[in-house]
Amino acid sequence: MQQLICQSDEEKKNILKREKQSVWFVRGIPDVFPVNNFAKAVMLAKFLLLFVTLWVTINFMIKSFKHKGLENFFYTGSKKGIIPAHAKKLGKLLDRLNAATELRDLNFPGSNFHTLTGNYRGMYSISVSGNWRLIFRFKEANIYDIDCIDYH
Repeated sequence: MQQLICQSDEEKKNILKREKQSVWFVRGIPDVFPVNNFAKAVMLAKFLLLFVTLWVTINFMIKSFKHKGLENFFYTGSKKGIIPAHAKKLGKLLDRLNAATELRDLNFPGSNFHTLTGNYRGMYSISVSGNWRLIFRFKEANIYDIDCIDYH
């Protein structure tokens, strides 16, 4: 039953009457368009199918960030917390990281992709600009702990 939040008892009676007459009543779809309830059910089913398809298709490979400014930039596009001159390149690199399913996807010309040693053992590096690098961990086709540092 649709939640009855109306001003008068007459409105409540009209809604109840409409629901009793309808076999295909779909809650939440307003009566803005002159369509029957079956058409509303079909529209809802198409919407749900589209939503599930997008949810399965758009699977982020990036799972975590160490650098909060970089995380904010990735999700919102805000340059606060990163070097603004690096924004364009960082955007492209983060898109590549997010699309990568294996390490060889990240070894493209100009990336200077390599494994790190020492304090950063187990991490990988991609060149951003000058001495600035994106470093991250790669585990089971996912990317963790992305940071943007000047480690030289």
